[in-house]
Amino acid sequence: MKRAYVSLHRRLSEQEMVRMKSTELGEIYTIDLWTGTVLADPIPIVPGYDIFGCTGRSHGARGITFHDGMMYVADSGKTLFKIDPDTFQIVDSITYPEFAGLHQIKSHHGLLHVVSTSNDRLFRLKDDEIVDEVYFGDWSSLIDGYSGRYNAPWGTGRLHCNSVGWDEEGNEYAVFHTNSMIFQLNTGTVFFHSEGEVWNPHDIMFHQGNIIINNTQRKTTGTIDPDTKEFTEIFAVTDEQQPDKVSCVTNSWGHTRTLVDMGDIIAVGSIPFKIHLLKLDRGTYRHFATHDLTNNPLQAIYDIALDPRDW
Repeated sequence: MKRAYVSLHRRLSEQEMVRMKSTELGEIYTIDLWTGTVLADPIPIVPGYDIFGCTGRSHGARGITFHDGMMYVADSGKTLFKIDPDTFQIVDSITYPEFAGLHQIKSHHGLLHVVSTSNDRLFRLKDDEIVDEVYFGDWSSLIDGYSGRYNAPWGTGRLHCNSVGWDEEGNEYAVFHTNSMIFQLNTGTVFFHSEGEVWNPHDIMFHQGNIIINNTQRKTTGTIDPDTKEFTEIFAVTDEQQPDKVSCVTNSWGHTRTLVDMGDIIAVGSIPFKIHLLKLDRGTYRHFATHDLTNNPLQAIYDIALDPRDW
């Protein structure tokens, strides 16, 4: 058995977002990642705020990672939940006024890295205290004239960072979702930008010398050549169709959302709640299994964290 934990949030229509308390809008599932078996009842993740009006469709659990012996889960607002992996119970929740619209969280070199999308920031935490802050807006003028192009209520220049990652040399990268861009933070340079082939990347992973991203809007996953910057598709979701007239107006059906490293195998999560396994075989990624966990139109997978006791 190889345990993994999967975060899901809910996609709500405008009609459903009329002053309601956000209860049971997100869950954390425990699964055997080899078989796709659900191992325990999900933990509800209740964001620490009221939904009032159409402030965004996605609410609930987003980034998830293990850090300092605990499981950390980000909600869609300003709160980090700490879960004891032995009891599978929430033991603490910490709300940070500096955060806004949390997305990915990752543990790296002793720090918890928290992507705060709605105010274009990356926070680094140690012992649950903020020790460093990166403001993506400092580079907005470099990003293809992107600053000010959109009049959006969230994100300073609507850079909309979804995730961060590190290569084998320690270089740090940020994924800018709406601008279809990978930005190298430690050099302050654009590493990759697509004019259409890659549309709304969501996650990045460095796997055995390969740079892998989810080409979310195209419902694919692929590699980026570090020299030519060419994108090569390695997997595509082909059998997912948005149901007609479901209660959530749109659920980004089939979009590839998260990536996880399982050694020679990688896992790709797609909406609503499917996990696809690909094996690296003599330089080629080959899809060999899909765990079809639910077709609930209200659910949307966000992230996967491996249990360090099993991996």
